[in-house]
Order: sequence, then structure tokens, then C-alpha cells
Amino acid sequence: MKKMWKLIILLILAVLTAAVFSFRKVYPPSNTGGGKTDNTDPNAPKVISSTEITSFKCSFTTANALNPGGLGRRFYSFEASLQSGKVIGSYRSDVSSSPDETISGAFETDPDFMVELQAIISEHDIAKYNGISIRVGGLPPKLGSRIYVTYASGEQISAANNQSNFLTVSEMEALEALFHKFTF
Repeated sequence: MKKMWKLIILLILAVLTAAVFSFRKVYPPSNTGGGKTDNTDPNAPKVISSTEITSFKCSFTTANALNPGGLGRRFYSFEASLQSGKVIGSYRSDVSSSPDETISGAFETDPDFMVELQAIISEHDIAKYNGISIRVGGLPPKLGSRIYVTYASGEQISAANNQSNFLTVSEMEALEALFHKFTF
């Protein structure tokens, strides 16, 4: 009788072990529990020699800004790329709690747009953020800020932090004003 109980207990343990391993295959561990990954490159160049922008992507939220100024509490996303001698760009702004309040548009203009964009990048020393790379799992997708600028020389500005916004309100306002002017 003791042998039978030992056999039943071993069988139950085997079934439980198999269940745990199959559960982990169906539901693999994810990074949604708030784990922080910081791949910031402190040696990323903070000065960019080139001034010829070929592509630009930027997104940020003002929802957690103490004083968002005229931007309100919104999420913004801008893109521009130089294609065949003209700039193709887009502007998007929304309130995550109210999708009906989305403002978006696209534009096509001459390369002078990139000159104006570079003036903002230079005036506000946006290159100082180059190399920031922080990601916290489990946060809403539109939190924080990201900026990616590619130059004809191959130089880049790349910065992203999904837990907080590294851009100042004046930097965000300058970028928003430029893209708004060309979109609407």
C-alpha cells in the first residue's frame, strides 16, 4: 500500500511539473512587470557637424508636464523625410483618453523645411540628448519622449525614454509650431 501512495505522489508531482512547463511555454515571462532597461550611451556624440537632415521622427507627451504651456495635455508625433528633392511630413496629436480629439495631417514641401528644423535643433541643442535609451516595461505606449534625426553625413541623434519626457516645454513648443505651420 505504501508503494502505491509513493507512486501516486510521484505521478501527481510529474503532472504538476509538466503543467508548469507547458504554462510557461504558453505564457512566457514578459517585461510588462516594470523592469527597467537602460542602454544609454554616455559616449554618444553631443555635437553633430552635419546640418543636412534627411529624416526626422519625434514623439512626446505633455500629459505629465507640470506646465505644458500652450501644448495642453496631449501626445504629439511628427515625422519628416527628404525624398526626391522634397520633404514629406506628418503631424499627429491626440488625447489618449479621447480618440475623437485627434488632430492629424500630412504635408509636402521644399527642403527649406529641413533648414528650419535644423535651426530648432541647433538653437535648443537637441544633440545633448543623443544616446539616451531608457525603457521601463509595463508603461503606456505614449509615455515619455523619443527623437531620431538622421543626417546626410550618416551622423544621427537618437534618444528615447518611455518613463519621462527629456524634452523641455520650449523645445516641444518649437517643434510643434514648425510642424503645425507646414501641416495646417
